Formats: sequence, structure tokens, C-alpha cells
Amino acid sequence: MRIDHLATNVCVLLGSVRPNRNGERLAKYIVNELEKCDDVSVQLIDPKDLNLPILMARYDDIKDSQECPPSLHGLQKALTACTSLIIVSPEYNHAIPPAVSNTLDYFSHAEFYFKPVGLVTYSVGQYGGVRAGSQYASYLRALGLVGVPRVLSVPEVQNTLDKDGHVLVNSLRASFSAFADELMWFDAALSAQRETGLPGHH
Repeated sequence: MRIDHLATNVCVLLGSVRPNRNGERLAKYIVNELEKCDDVSVQLIDPKDLNLPILMARYDDIKDSQECPPSLHGLQKALTACTSLIIVSPEYNHAIPPAVSNTLDYFSHAEFYFKPVGLVTYSVGQYGGVRAGSQYASYLRALGLVGVPRVLSVPEVQNTLDKDGHVLVNSLRASFSAFADELMWFDAALSAQRETGLPGHH
């Protein structure tokens, strides 16, 4: 994995709150691998810890009211500060899991504009969550995020990583390295461009 610039700040969003969720082992692996890089800071966003209610109003509309969940302030700061986002997603009924959409839909473009997002999908079966992955493109684009072309799909995740995020199938290492290299390339390029201003925001 190559890191070509300073101040890379990655948020990793875990897309499940189910008991015994398999995505936790994959999120742990990703966080551990990124933390090995000297110039990368990583923050895990766990909807289970956030415990947000079903979306009734966006953050901007409730941030100054007593209705705003306290955890939402920290989430907004984390998303604003990050330079890229990784979503670790299962597939429920071939669709985006509600833990992902309910977390991100509290916010609009300000937190996301022209930041890269890498998608990591997984399943306990042979397809690795790719059917849910196909649903993400228009959703992430609507948020203002820039999806990197390479998607990391992990089939039979329960046999690929142990519960602590240790690799059981070595091919994952090369796949993740290629995915991370691409995400970091986009992170460097888009971070530099955002410093010059956003399109339509001069």
C-alpha cells in the first residue's frame, strides 16, 4: 500500500448492527491494515455505538435542538474531517443495509463533497455482497462522494477472517492492498483539488 501525502484521514463505516455480525471482523482488518501506515489516521464508525434513531430530520435542522442525538455531533465532525470514506457493507435482500443509509442520510453534501469513497462488500456465501454493491453507485453520487472504481468483495467472510480480523485466506492481502492503493490515489488527488476550491463554490 502506497501513501503519497500527509494528512490522510479515513473513516471506516461498519454497515451492520446485527448480533454476531461478520462485518466486524472485516472492519477490524481494514482498520488494522491502515493503522500500519505512518501518515494515515483511521476512525471506525459503528452505527451500533451511535444508536441513532430512524431518520426524522437532517443534522442541520436539529443540531441546535434538544432533539439532536448527542452522538450525531461527533459523527458530523468525523465525516467533515475525513479525507476519504470506506463502507464495509453486507447485503440484505440484495440492497443497501439500513445501518449505512440511516447513518449517512443525516447529512447532505457539505460533509461529503468530492471526497473518495471505497466500497467493501461481504457475505457468508459465494457472491461477496456484489448485488448490494451494485445499488451503491447512484446513492453515493447523490451524497456528493466520488466512488473509486475498484470494489473489494469478500465472499465467505467467516472463513476468510477470524473474529479478531486476522487473515485466514491469504489472497485477501493482495486484494485489499490493490483496493487501498486506489483509494489513496483518489484521496491524494481529490484532497489537493479541494484545496483549490470546489466546482460551483468559488
